[in-house]
Amino acid sequence: MRNQAQFKDALLVTPTADGKRWRVAQTFHYETDAGGVIEVPAGFTTDFASVPRVLWPIVPPFGEYTRAATVHDYLYDQHRQGVAHYSKAYADAIFLEALQDCGCGWWTSTVMWLGVRIGGRRAWKGKPCEPSD
Repeated sequence: MRNQAQFKDALLVTPTADGKRWRVAQTFHYETDAGGVIEVPAGFTTDFASVPRVLWPIVPPFGEYTRAATVHDYLYDQHRQGVAHYSKAYADAIFLEALQDCGCGWWTSTVMWLGVRIGGRRAWKGKPCEPSD
């Protein structure tokens, strides 16, 4: 049985000058099922879901899962900077949980979670994925 994890704030973003990323305009909080709180600070930049362009007709880089993707990008960023010490599996599990909390269905949640489990290795190791052009 799941606890009542939830997003505590609306996600407010502004586009960056390159047009590929978005800057969080106001601190954004996500409370996990375990009761921990992930705080994404104002100023953090995200590309939302790092989906290859060829898949955008099926899973575009933003949608109902935008908040979950922002939390996931932040978790990966904190790991790359050496600020947080947790496993990739943990960050990806939080992503799956947040996808479900966004109201994503089973198919969307599973496909996106599998995408980060398989395709997120490069970003996890310190080479951020760039949005596909």
